[in-house]
Amino acid sequence: MNEEGKFNRILRHARTRFFQDGISCVTIEGLAKELGIAPEAISTHFKSKDELLNKVVDDYVKDLSNQLDEIQSKPADFLDRVNELWVFAGKTFAAAGHDFKESIRANYPKHWERLNAFYRERLLPVLSDQMKQGVRMAVFRSDLNIEVALMLFQNGIEQIATPVVLAKNSYSTEDAIKSILQLIFDGSLADHTRTVFRRYAARVPRKNVVFKRVVLETHS
Repeated sequence: MNEEGKFNRILRHARTRFFQDGISCVTIEGLAKELGIAPEAISTHFKSKDELLNKVVDDYVKDLSNQLDEIQSKPADFLDRVNELWVFAGKTFAAAGHDFKESIRANYPKHWERLNAFYRERLLPVLSDQMKQGVRMAVFRSDLNIEVALMLFQNGIEQIATPVVLAKNSYSTEDAIKSILQLIFDGSLADHTRTVFRRYAARVPRKNVVFKRVVLETHS
């Protein structure tokens, strides 16, 4: 494996460990042992854990930005775009665990600001604009409080789809996202568009995520 491959392998593994276990639980020595390499091999690329964390955040935000750009650039009708964007957003909010977010907010505010800026300046405005478009199209209710809907969505994902909560229950991260989307969309869709969503999903031969009243699709 070349140096670029080693660099990316370390970076992606560190991201997984940081997100799952929090920052304080991760050490250079522990990462090296898990990767089957010497700690010096990591130090060749990252002089400290702080530098590694900094790069993890940069790499992650870049990945998210690229994925969001790809979703927005695809030729798709409104229903396709709604489904793909909100599933992506749910997975994004669920990816970094509670311990990681609490630790990075408190101890690494500059790193947290870069991650939070993506949520605040890119992802949430896109979701908001899509809901506004849906209101204009009469897909969403005219009296929909978009700001509250977005807060419920983000906070619900971040509070429920966490390793600690999931470990105490029988549902998965995907189940949690589906259930929260069900609640958001059941409350947001205009009455007549629920039927449209069901008919739309029924005629498209793709794997569906079926909710009680709303059918959304995952592209896999």
